[in-house]
Amino acid sequence: HHPFGTSVWSMEDETSKPAWSSGRLEGYLEKKGVIQWIRLRFIFSLQDEDGPSLSYATMDMSSVVKEKLQADSISEVRIYKHSAKHRTFVIQTNEPDSKSWLLRAENKEECRRWMGALLPFASNFSPTDIIRRTGLVFALDDLQMHRVSKMLRKQNFQRGQWICKAGAEVKQCSMLTNGTVMAYRGTDSKHNLGVFQSVKVLGEMLFLGKSTVHNLSVRARSKSVSVLKIDKRQVDSFLQGQSTKARQHIVDQLNFKGGVVGRLKQVPFLKKLSDENLEALTQGLNYRAVRKDEVIFYEGDVGDCFYVIYSGAVEVLNVSHEDGKGNVLQLGSLGAGSWFGEIALCMESTRTATIRAKEHTILIEIFRDSFETVLGSAGVDLGKLMLRRIIHSFKAFKLPFFDAIPCGKFPAMAKMCKIECFKAKEIIFSEKQEGDKFYIISRGEVIVSKEEKELCRMGPGKYFGEIALVIRDCLRTATCTASKKTTLLSMPKEGFRSIFSDNPEALADVEIKIAGRRSQIRSVLYHPKANELFKKYLTARFAAESIEFWKEVRIFRKLAEAGMDAGNLHKKAMKIIEKYIKTDSEKQVNISASMQAEILKDFKDQNVNQSTFVSAEREIVHLLERDKFTAFKASPEFQRFLGATEAYSSPYSPRHGSGEIDDERSAIRRGGSVIGRRRTKGVIGGNRPNTWSPSRPARS
Repeated sequence: HHPFGTSVWSMEDETSKPAWSSGRLEGYLEKKGVIQWIRLRFIFSLQDEDGPSLSYATMDMSSVVKEKLQADSISEVRIYKHSAKHRTFVIQTNEPDSKSWLLRAENKEECRRWMGALLPFASNFSPTDIIRRTGLVFALDDLQMHRVSKMLRKQNFQRGQWICKAGAEVKQCSMLTNGTVMAYRGTDSKHNLGVFQSVKVLGEMLFLGKSTVHNLSVRARSKSVSVLKIDKRQVDSFLQGQSTKARQHIVDQLNFKGGVVGRLKQVPFLKKLSDENLEALTQGLNYRAVRKDEVIFYEGDVGDCFYVIYSGAVEVLNVSHEDGKGNVLQLGSLGAGSWFGEIALCMESTRTATIRAKEHTILIEIFRDSFETVLGSAGVDLGKLMLRRIIHSFKAFKLPFFDAIPCGKFPAMAKMCKIECFKAKEIIFSEKQEGDKFYIISRGEVIVSKEEKELCRMGPGKYFGEIALVIRDCLRTATCTASKKTTLLSMPKEGFRSIFSDNPEALADVEIKIAGRRSQIRSVLYHPKANELFKKYLTARFAAESIEFWKEVRIFRKLAEAGMDAGNLHKKAMKIIEKYIKTDSEKQVNISASMQAEILKDFKDQNVNQSTFVSAEREIVHLLERDKFTAFKASPEFQRFLGATEAYSSPYSPRHGSGEIDDERSAIRRGGSVIGRRRTKGVIGGNRPNTWSPSRPARS
């Protein structure tokens, strides 16, 4: 019998088993009351309005929530010391009244699952947990760690105080629990190895059972630093209580550094480091032992460290979504030698997935501060890590219009991207606001609304605002709001266009794929196939001279910019003037008399250059757009072209009239994304209503 009473569990009750569903872990636990254990339904929700929380409800049909505990108030989660079957655990809070919950699961496995879900929120670690986060995790089993934890004593240091000095005899093993320290190679401050934060162990070699000296000097960096220490006499007493075989195992396992360096060399961006730099990096490592079902971090958590799996395996989950069978969506699994969380080394960002241990696993933790110090001294560009990660995101999301972007442009695109985080109910952009960014949803959810009426919700992998990349003076047609904590990958308009400055044809291809029927005339002119199609359209209407003139003056401008000699450039200009500019020209274009006179004067004065025909070119493009371009975009030929190039189709057609919201909903059901509308005098969206641009390409 348990000291607090008899269990009320029914072994036939399958509903008691805790299970994840849509970001919630639900199941039955017993809570210790004043007199007896009370069976209640517990809910741990990651999507509560006030942040992650643990609550319990009554057992009647109303399921009224009786009490709620915010996850960020949890200070410690530990097994209850009198729990013989390891199924009772304590949740301690840091609230003023130091409230605690004593909970009991049906069995050890379910207790482990509940604790594993809650442990990432604990702000304090028990002494045993601290040992689990040091190199001693390789050498000691659970019982040995528990015994050592009983011998630990707390010691505090003030900023600037030395905790240990290189070359001095190791007299105690110290484990950093709070604050940050600075480590140095040698006895002075010239050879800085970096900033270390909890949990870092100093002097673990005492467990080898022989005298040794410190190989580092360590000094308190933060205002106060706390350590748990065990002195040499206590370590010797502990070792004497172990069998010869157990002592040899401890010695063998503490010589683990070769294995750790081997694991680090399996990481592509670390394997090129010299052995000296890798050895320096190991000085700043932490280790973390996690049991099966323990969560390492949740999607949405702010990351500050990178992990390499030394042994064991983890699963990558999206706990906010299900796989169609009611199970948590599993994105993959990682085994020994794999790594995850590298983006946290480059920038402060939120985790995009939940990582949970599949079995007993030992992780190598590398915090950003120590990583930057070591890799900075090794001349490694941390920015490349972020670029690789963002490029991978581009390709993973499989955005259709990205097919038109040359592979060589992705690094430049990645450099200008930002990871943006939005809180629940925070507005990303508002209706009628000028569009200047394109967004991809990495995690979370975005609500699309118009005139305060919700149109749809979009989750990870969806994207919106892409029309702002290609249409100037673009106004948003809807308001986008984060429904919960949401992470977006954003790309600015100006930056996007600038990377195509040397390749307008590639930009034209992307613009047509994105804008579809809303393509601008410059996109059609620069796109080889679209230009050819437009020329045929104009030829049938006896107006081909304009597009021919545009093409020839563009070639002339390129030759002038490339440095063609004045004599040959003058001859090229003469051919254009004879063909298109003079009053009796074979294909005279429609430009003003003053513009014509200015070109002829430059030619006569031997002053032709790359800007000679620029004004005339702009005038011709303006006339084409005004008189011919709108009709061309409505032609069957252009629609077939859009289908062949897999451009987005528009849900609008004349019969839809002004039913803008209905059209938008129709597009959304086909996977639509938010687009903008162009500003014109007196008319929004040119000569037709605003529409949604589907995220899937339309095929003819």
